[in-house]
Amino acid sequence: MPFFVTYVLIEALAFWGVSKLVGVGWALAGLFILMAIGAVSASVALRAELQRASTGASTMGQFAGGTALVAAGWGLSVIPGYVSSLVGALLVFRPTRELVRSSLARSWQKKIEDFGVKFYSSTPMSGYSPTYGSFIDHDEIEQWSKEARPEDFGEAGEQR
Repeated sequence: MPFFVTYVLIEALAFWGVSKLVGVGWALAGLFILMAIGAVSASVALRAELQRASTGASTMGQFAGGTALVAAGWGLSVIPGYVSSLVGALLVFRPTRELVRSSLARSWQKKIEDFGVKFYSSTPMSGYSPTYGSFIDHDEIEQWSKEARPEDFGEAGEQR
């Protein structure tokens, strides 16, 4: 519940500040105008994402991430509030949406990799280490690779 209380407090303070600047009536009108602009711009952005995907200009991952962020931006834009509308507009606007998408992708990739390492470390398999025996003489291989010549591998196209 603390997140919701913080959100309502921030939106109330933002509305109070705007209403002090332009008046309560204009502040209310501004909220409805921002909601309408957010809904329309999200629709346009979603169509643009669909167009990019249909022409092959984006990968499936970019399409999924872009449409998810546009949907989140639309949701934030239609919620009454100046701060949520501003954050929603940033998610709908393509350059900032791409920055958010790439930042989230890097963050989630790191979290998934860390989870994989922790998961593997907690399994019994992490205690085993592979052994390949003692039949490989590393010094012999190193000496052979230093003295290797193209003729040692046969002619091109020759079958052994």
